Amino acid sequence: ARWKREASPKLAGLEARLLKDMKFLRIPADEGRALREMIMRWLSKRKISKDLALLGTLPIFETRGSNFFVPLSPSAARVVAPDEDWEEALRPQFSDFLLSFDGEAGELLQLLDRDRGGSASFLAG
Repeated sequence: ARWKREASPKLAGLEARLLKDMKFLRIPADEGRALREMIMRWLSKRKISKDLALLGTLPIFETRGSNFFVPLSPSAARVVAPDEDWEEALRPQFSDFLLSFDGEAGELLQLLDRDRGGSASFLAG
C-alpha cells in the first residue's frame, strides 16, 4: 500500500504539460499512413535518399496507440522504449507517443537502420 501508485495533482500537472508540448508534433493516423506510404513508394523507386536525419523529421512513424504518427526528431516528439518491458510500463500513459516496432512501422524503422537503443541511452535521454 505504501508504494501504491496514486496520481498526485502535481504529477498530473507535470504529465499534462509534457504531453501538451509533444502533441503539436504528431498527426492523425490516416494522414500519417498516407504520408508513410508515399515516402515508402519514393524510397523503393529511389526518388529520395534514405537519409535518417531528413526522414526522421517527418511524422511517418506509427505509435503504439495507433491513433497518431510522430517524427523521430526532435526527440521530445516521441518515446522509444529500449525493450518490451519498458514498453509495457510506458504504454498506459504514452501510447500515443510510444513508437511501434511492429508491422509496417517496424519495417520502415529497419529500412532506416533505426533500433530501440539501450536502456542507458533511454535513461540518459
